[in-house]
Amino acid sequence: MCGFYGLFTDKPLTRDELTDQRKYSKLIKYRGPDFSGEYISNKKDFYSWHHRLSIIDLKDNSNQPFQYKNYTILFNGEIYNYKKIKKKLGKKFKFKTNGDTEVLLYSWIMWGKNFYQHVDGMYSFVIYDNKNLYFISDNFSEKPLYYLKIKNKVFFSSEQSILVKQFKLKKNIDSDKINSFMSLGFLPYVFPIYEGLNYMKSSSIITFDKNFKKHEINYWNKYKNNKTKIKSFNNNNKKKLKNLLIESIESRLTSDVPIAHFMSSGFDSVLIAAICKKELNYNLNTYTVRTSENNDEITHVKKICKYLSLPNKIINF
Repeated sequence: MCGFYGLFTDKPLTRDELTDQRKYSKLIKYRGPDFSGEYISNKKDFYSWHHRLSIIDLKDNSNQPFQYKNYTILFNGEIYNYKKIKKKLGKKFKFKTNGDTEVLLYSWIMWGKNFYQHVDGMYSFVIYDNKNLYFISDNFSEKPLYYLKIKNKVFFSSEQSILVKQFKLKKNIDSDKINSFMSLGFLPYVFPIYEGLNYMKSSSIITFDKNFKKHEINYWNKYKNNKTKIKSFNNNNKKKLKNLLIESIESRLTSDVPIAHFMSSGFDSVLIAAICKKELNYNLNTYTVRTSENNDEITHVKKICKYLSLPNKIINF
């Protein structure tokens, strides 16, 4: 989805430094082809760039970096329940957009570090309030955020490539990282592959104050907050699970652009397609990739889509 990049510094950038930073920000322009925005604070201590892929509220008012009073936000992700939150915030804030970025910023202003109690979504975002710099990650770090502190400068980005290239970071690969990647399919934040590069942990809020001191809290513990154990899975549990799945999928169908669904014959994609069609009456556009090895799967996909009355387009790879 979107991409952002910026830095927090104790000294204003020179003209040449600013030119270089703008060049680095463009390395991730492909993540957001619809709009590129820049914001530099009056104190010249905060520089930021955002490349937008428009999905919710396609109007220019929702472009980023987005400002309200002394607050600036850079956001990558999606807030699924933003319409419900907007109703809660409507008495205190006057909205100028129909998007989720403004809702997320006002949620932070309204509830501060307890914002997560109201927000359902996938996100990494940065808040600057003319004093402190905040990095915030979602419950599972679904949307990444990387940062690097060099003396009294903090560089951050939604993609590590900018920081790796700019500072010529070296890889540090060992057996733990190889084993982790081979077993999980990805590298957790505890195993950064580049020396000096920091990954945002899940459910975290990091604050850098005016003295560049770092403060970090974990706002949600997925193990501590889920103590209830189900001893037997009965019909009542089945209904609850079904309703949760329907509610979850319905919230993710909010979009101002067409939605595509990658369709295989596997359980997950079939379940999502079936709920969209049978429970929500949503005609999902499905796409399937054909390779030289999955002809049998294509046959199954066609039968499933015919049964669900969903359009399916085969893409030859």
